[in-house]
Amino acid sequence: MAQRLFRADPSLCVLEMWGEMLSGVGLQTTILICITLRTNWKLEDNVTSNRNNVA
Repeated sequence: MAQRLFRADPSLCVLEMWGEMLSGVGLQTTILICITLRTNWKLEDNVTSNRNNVA
């Protein structure tokens, strides 16, 4: 990693940094979409409703 930060051409380093950040955001977005789509929202609603009724 340190070798990539100290290259002779700083513009390549900046491009790599942006590419890595965009890749990370894309991966994080993909994971969150998968979690959201797999969630059983009716079950979550029932659990929350039961929790509110107990209190």
